[in-house]
Amino acid sequence: KDILNFDFMDKPPLEALKAALEQLYLLSALQKSAELQLTELGRRMAFFPLDPRLAKVILKAPEFNCSEEMLSIVAMLSVESILYTSNDKRELALAAWKKFQSADGDHITQLNIFRTYRSTKANPSWCRENFVNVRNMKTVMSVRKQLRELCERLSIPLMSCGQNTDCIRQCLLQGLFTNAAELQPNGQYLTVVSRQVVHIHPSSCLFLLKPQSQYLLYTELVHTSKCYMRTLTASGNVFCKGYSPMLPSYSPTASISPW
Repeated sequence: KDILNFDFMDKPPLEALKAALEQLYLLSALQKSAELQLTELGRRMAFFPLDPRLAKVILKAPEFNCSEEMLSIVAMLSVESILYTSNDKRELALAAWKKFQSADGDHITQLNIFRTYRSTKANPSWCRENFVNVRNMKTVMSVRKQLRELCERLSIPLMSCGQNTDCIRQCLLQGLFTNAAELQPNGQYLTVVSRQVVHIHPSSCLFLLKPQSQYLLYTELVHTSKCYMRTLTASGNVFCKGYSPMLPSYSPTASISPW
């Protein structure tokens, strides 16, 4: 229970451990006490071999009637790349991918790809025609099956929200609220926690759409010449009402955990 002083063979930096604990605390997976104790939600999250943010998204999905959609989205996030192209066929690939793009962002776009792929009964020809990676989609199907079996073992209700993307966006917010960026008057986005300038990754379907959403949720940050947000959802203008008070935002040195 004393993980900060645990005798690791290769001990992570203390600040990294504290940051991990604080994230679990913000996700309501740890109780606020001097002794580390998982909450009931935290114990259920530990069943999933996932980033804890994504585990929480799956567990919260029944509240938004979108368990089936969340399983598909999380499975799609388990592989490096769904789409592929080559320089000589780039225009054809972009035209093919455009059919799946959603103004709500990349998570919904990936869900559209998954739904169409499954409706073709995993047809490899469809993948080739649409420049979708066949091998990675097989991996997605396998991962999704395993996650679904875990949900059944935990008696998590499995339901679908159909085409209601608002339910999906609200559910993603349950786990990714620490991965949010806020639109500034100058058109830039700042992360809500560290107030770092971030940019939409060129691979995102939102890159060309230039969204005016007050908040974006991102799956990860990629650091190159700039700091890019990758795999995004436009969260709209409601984020701050429910989540900003929970975060050590607007002050990079702030902390609200007991560690």
